[in-house]
Amino acid sequence: DFLRVPIESYYIGITNTVQTSVSSDLGMVEVTVANLTTGETWSETFDSAVSPHFLQISGAPGLYEITYLTSFGDLYEGIFTIE
Repeated sequence: DFLRVPIESYYIGITNTVQTSVSSDLGMVEVTVANLTTGETWSETFDSAVSPHFLQISGAPGLYEITYLTSFGDLYEGIFTIE
């Protein structure tokens, strides 16, 4: 059975931003993006009721990890690569 995750995120290369859309009420959400190659990190807290959310990052090439921690204690994570 496919489990629907209430968070979708996209990297927008032209603006070096990560766009996050939330499909259900997750309260306050802390998003952290880390470039595991360069060691850079960006973090911000946003209200999941205000969607989409945009987080500016450097856009430097590397392997990135993105994590979302909700005010309810749920953790969502993923990885992506910028070449």
